[in-house]
Parts: sequence; C-alpha cells; structure tokens
Amino acid sequence: MSQPEPGVTERGFPARVAASGLGALAVLSAGHLVVDAYSSSYAPVLAILRERLGLSFAEVGWGAAIFAFSASIMQPVYGVLSDRIKSPIIIILAPGIAAVGLGTVPLVGAYPAMLLPLFVAGIGVAAFHPQGASQAADTMPHRPSLAMALFIGAGNIGFAVGPLLVAWTYTVWGWEGMWRLAVPGLLATLLLIRTAPKRRRHPSRRSGRAWDALAARWRPLLLMYLFVVVRGVVQLIFVGFLPLYLLDTGLSLEATGGALSLFLAAGSMGSISGGLLGERFGERAIVRLSMLGCLPLFILAFALPSVAARVAVLSAAFFVLLFSNPLTVVLAQSWVPEHRSTVSSLLMGFAWGVGGLVAPIFGSVADVYGLGPSLAAIGTLPLLGSALAWTLPPRSRQPDSLTTA
Repeated sequence: MSQPEPGVTERGFPARVAASGLGALAVLSAGHLVVDAYSSSYAPVLAILRERLGLSFAEVGWGAAIFAFSASIMQPVYGVLSDRIKSPIIIILAPGIAAVGLGTVPLVGAYPAMLLPLFVAGIGVAAFHPQGASQAADTMPHRPSLAMALFIGAGNIGFAVGPLLVAWTYTVWGWEGMWRLAVPGLLATLLLIRTAPKRRRHPSRRSGRAWDALAARWRPLLLMYLFVVVRGVVQLIFVGFLPLYLLDTGLSLEATGGALSLFLAAGSMGSISGGLLGERFGERAIVRLSMLGCLPLFILAFALPSVAARVAVLSAAFFVLLFSNPLTVVLAQSWVPEHRSTVSSLLMGFAWGVGGLVAPIFGSVADVYGLGPSLAAIGTLPLLGSALAWTLPPRSRQPDSLTTA
C-alpha cells in the first residue's frame, strides 16, 4: 500500500494539488468563507431590526452578546469533541446549521423571540472553527502560518461579503424575503458532503487529556488568551456597532453595507498579510507590530471631519490589527500540538466570544455618551494589547508527523 500524502487526505484533486495540501485547504477555506459570512451578517440584520422595532443600543447589544456566546463561548465544547472524532461531520453540518438559524430570524421578526434563531446560527459558526482550524494547519505542516493565514483570510472575506449579502437581499426581496440568506449555507453543506477532506491525526493526539496538556503550558496560553480577548473586544465592537454609527451619520443601508464590507475586506487582507509577514519576520514580532501599528490609526480616525475619511482610516487600522489573527493560533497550536482543535477553540472562539460579551455594556455606555465617542474609546484598547504582546513566548518548532485517522 502506498504511503498517504502529507497533510489532509483529499477527494477528487489532482495528485500534485493533493500532495501540496492546497486542495484540502481550498475546501476548508471555502467553508470558512461561508460560515464567517453568517458571522458578520448578524450585525446588519440587527441594524435593520433596530429600525423596524425601535430597539435601543442596549437591546442590540444583547442580540450581539447572545450570538457571540453561542458562536464563540461554546467553541471549546466543539474543540474537545473535534479532537476525539475522526469524521469531518462537524464541518459538513456547520454551514447548514448557521444558515437555518440566521435565515429564521426574519421569519420571527420580533424581540426577544429573535434571540433564539440567533443562538442557533451561532451554533453552526462555533462548530466549524475548531475542526476547520486544526485541519487547515495540517494541510501545510511545514508552512503553518501561511496555511492559517489563507484559512482565516478566507473567513475574513466571508466577513466582508456578509453585510453586502444582507443589504442586497433586503433591497431585492425586502424583510419578508430575507429567509433567502439561508441558501448559501445549505448549498455549502451539500457541497461539503462530497468534498470535505478526511481527517489526519498526530500520533500525540491519540492519548492524554486536553486539560493536562493545557495546564502544562498555562502561563503562555493565559497571556495569549488575554491578548485575544482584547483584540476580540476591538474587533467585535467595531463589527457590531460600526453599521449603526454609519447609519446615524446619514448613510443609506446600501452605503453602510458597502462601507462595512470595505472595513472587513481590509481585515481579511490584514490576516493574509500577517501570515506572510510572520513567515518572514517571525510570528511574535508581527503580533507585537499589529497592536502598536493600529493604535494611532484608531485614534486618528475619529479626529477626521469626513465620514469617508473615517471609514478609510478605520479600515487601515483594522488591516493592521488583524495581522495577528492567524499568528496567535499558530503560536498556541505549536505550544500544545496534541490538542490543536481545543487550543483553536479557546482562541478563535472562547476568548473572542468573551470580548463579544462586552457588547451589552458598550451599548449601555453608548446610549449615555453617544456612539462615536464610545467607539473612539474602544480604539485605545490596542495599548493594552501591546503590553500583552511583549510577554508572549516564540513558536515551538518541534517536529510533528501526521498519520491517517
């Protein structure tokens, strides 16, 4: 019997593509794009609901928090499960679950009943990420920063597409036709049934409890966790409330969707650029640069008189902030390689979701002090992130072979 190709076993790809791992990475990245389109779609959906139902910023914040809890805080559950399951069934079903959840929100169309389908949508988002990130790193084991950058970059492209999809669907079919938002995710699940890559496992993943491995590296993981929480607060508050801020300046829904997509597309390019820079200059150096570089841009943005200029500078800040996005996962996976799905879930999910739980508090503050000044205050948090970045250890580079699961 011939030896399996390195990386993730793939279905239906040419031998050269399969050997490089690019086919499997492309499938995983495409799934990530669809799932993360739903991750950003909730924000403009909440903005529309605010207009239709007269919701306060605090009520919008609760909607964002429920989604963040389901999509992020619960990810470690799926991470532990993924480390124990050989089948790719989780990443196959996840886009469809997210689609059904978000597509049901317009059918409910009332507060607080809409919180339940938002929670369901979050389940699909949460389930995909741990297994997807673990398999993505395995597709190119000798270039994990690049593999993770492409995987996360695809997700960020989905983030950018999501608001445009919502705005287009709302413009063409109106609120009653927004159930069509479920179509891409359902199609993705049907496609993944045929193309989802089989799993490969590291020999070290076959035994041992996740808690013991995590406890052995508790200090660097805790510091990384706090770093990602800070970044998550900045990222989620701006993603969730920037549409409301732009609408309050007088922009139309279509223009707001376009501006948010520009903002998120900049973040996508930042993730990909961060992976490439991390390979060249080292992951830890670029993680530090991401926080130091975005801080003056966030501060400058709210001092500008033009809305267009603010969006442009905020997009540049988001570009630099997300340099660290793939690199934090690569660093943490290298510290605990035997439980990559669990580690990925803690960083891509749990820490990010804890940041999202700030949304109701932020909404209440914005109701009192105004949305613009409140967003400007959030833009100063990279100063704390910079301090945390200087405490992180470098990537562990021990050899890590792969076997068929």
